[in-house]
Amino acid sequence: MKELKKWIVLLAALFVLSGMMSCEMFESDDEETIEVKGEWDTGYGSIIITDSTISWYGTDGTLSYAYDIESFSNDSWNGSETGEGDYGYMVIKYTTAPTWNDSVNGLYNIFRWQNLNSSGSPASFEYGEAYLDGTYHESASESKNTATSSNGYYWFSSATKVD
Repeated sequence: MKELKKWIVLLAALFVLSGMMSCEMFESDDEETIEVKGEWDTGYGSIIITDSTISWYGTDGTLSYAYDIESFSNDSWNGSETGEGDYGYMVIKYTTAPTWNDSVNGLYNIFRWQNLNSSGSPASFEYGEAYLDGTYHESASESKNTATSSNGYYWFSSATKVD
């Protein structure tokens, strides 16, 4: 009977250990990150893109405006449109409104990029924030469906990576 109890304890320990190992097998360290993450020089300031925010700084280094990144895609644009080269987009929500329009706090918009050259020295890309006559959106889905090139929202500028 003592031998049977030892085997039961051993089997229970192996069962618990194998359960812990199988959970680790399904966890992924390969979460997708935003391709244009980093600090970028726009020629009239800088953009800092993290996993969760975008912050715009003026040439004097002061924060101009910022937003949270609600969602993103490294492989497509919203509105079933396509960009040039390597492109993607982010759904953004204003958290620090620009000084020229403080009414946009809490509203949504789209930030797009295209022609990402990550192997260049320095790396570069073209970007555009949806803009059409001061129109911003109440929801992320409204931004995704409305802020498109075919609706006249975009113009693009270029930026180079700050090392």
